[in-house]
Amino acid sequence: MPLGICVWADRGSLGMVVMYVKSADQAKAEFTAIRGQVEQQS
Repeated sequence: MPLGICVWADRGSLGMVVMYVKSADQAKAEFTAIRGQVEQQS
């Protein structure tokens, strides 16, 4: 089963996004958008 994981940390926060059943290209594009949304809401 395809699996993508993105983890990041900065001063005061830690984030992790896990995606199942996505191609590498799909996951790459979606991780960038999801991370941006998470960081804006913090």
